[in-house]
Amino acid sequence: MGIPGQNALASGLAARLRWEWALGPTGAGSVVTCIPGLFAGGWIWDDTWSALRAEGLSALRLRDPLAALDAAREPVADSRRVVEALFDRLGVTGSIICGNSLGALLALDLARLRPADVRAVVLSGAPGLEAGVNLGIGTPRAATREFVNRLVDVLFYDRSGVTDDMIERTRAVFADKGRLFNVVRALRAARRYPARDALAALECPVLMIWGANDGVTPPAEWERYAGGMARGEFRAIPDCGHVPMLERPDEFNRVLLDFVRRVLAAPAADRRSGAPSS
Repeated sequence: MGIPGQNALASGLAARLRWEWALGPTGAGSVVTCIPGLFAGGWIWDDTWSALRAEGLSALRLRDPLAALDAAREPVADSRRVVEALFDRLGVTGSIICGNSLGALLALDLARLRPADVRAVVLSGAPGLEAGVNLGIGTPRAATREFVNRLVDVLFYDRSGVTDDMIERTRAVFADKGRLFNVVRALRAARRYPARDALAALECPVLMIWGANDGVTPPAEWERYAGGMARGEFRAIPDCGHVPMLERPDEFNRVLLDFVRRVLAAPAADRRSGAPSS
């Protein structure tokens, strides 16, 4: 399938991962890419996707949770290669990459290893700076709604917005033994990912948007690190857990779009140096 025309939508399959693509006036050289986490698919970005399209921005999102990748030996590196292949296919050369949870590490890895094609990075709920990633609910032996409900309690500050459809989609991830194996392996990979080294290597602007009440990947270390970065920003969303684009989408999108506008408006010299204009 070729690249669709301006303002057209398309979905397809790159390697083993489904994707959705909206090409707006900014073209393939200024794309906001949304990467989901390990358990939930691209639907966590639904509100953000609508906001990006309303802004007239080109946007790309992965539709499946990262656990859907077939038995990746190195979850972060293998997932990154899939996205790299997709970028090459679509001609994406200047993406602002947004990632949640494990997807945030994937965004970080892309920016570290493919700096020419990444204009900026937006991280949310990333593991890697704290002592470890521990959901505190054990590993499921069966794909039960009870387990997913416990997971929801850990990931959300206020679960009132969680629907039965969200629970069922997440339960389906654990119902597949291959995906369950990928989850276990990816959590181990997240614990050993060199996040500090990756952050130190970045030359592009970095925005960190965290739920202030994220108990899975607490914000304190990330906020502290961002404070020492020349091009780093940190924003905390109150009364919010691990998935702010889903739990508090209005606040998340407001912060995200302000950052995207500044990055895209930066003069050419600032773009090369990675600094957004003020």
